[in-house]
Amino acid sequence: MKRKRWLLAAAIVALAAGAVLFIFRDSAVPPGPPSDLPVPEGKEDGQLYDEPPDEERMMQDLHRMTHQKIDAKQKWGALQITRRRIDEMLRTVEEGNYAHGDLYRDILTKWQEGDFSNTVEAHNAIWDLQDGTVGKAKRLLTREEEEDFIRRQFGRKANDGQEKDKE
Repeated sequence: MKRKRWLLAAAIVALAAGAVLFIFRDSAVPPGPPSDLPVPEGKEDGQLYDEPPDEERMMQDLHRMTHQKIDAKQKWGALQITRRRIDEMLRTVEEGNYAHGDLYRDILTKWQEGDFSNTVEAHNAIWDLQDGTVGKAKRLLTREEEEDFIRRQFGRKANDGQEKDKE
């Protein structure tokens, strides 16, 4: 009888510990301060878009850009953040008629000012608009993590702004 009680108590403690770990699994302390990597200029020749992109393309390009700065379980596609890309996309949004233009403008304006603190929220807002189910952003990457992401995705530290799909 004592053995059954002991086993029952141990099982309850194990379940409680598992529940606590499950609930708080995503609230771990970030590994370090957010990245402060400088943003490269990007290629000088030509435009990014031959014609203004539709809503889906604008949303997808912004989404892929956020992947450089955020931590998520899964990321599909990458588009390096460059000053030229930010400037052209912001101009395109301001001249266009996008259903979510205010969101894009807010994101890109902060980025143009060198402020990427909104990138987790930006990713998740776009992710929600795209009905995302896997890959919600948890936090900003550290400088070392962002450098590693750039190296893995674009093959070098400074990129000319080329796109890489991983779908």
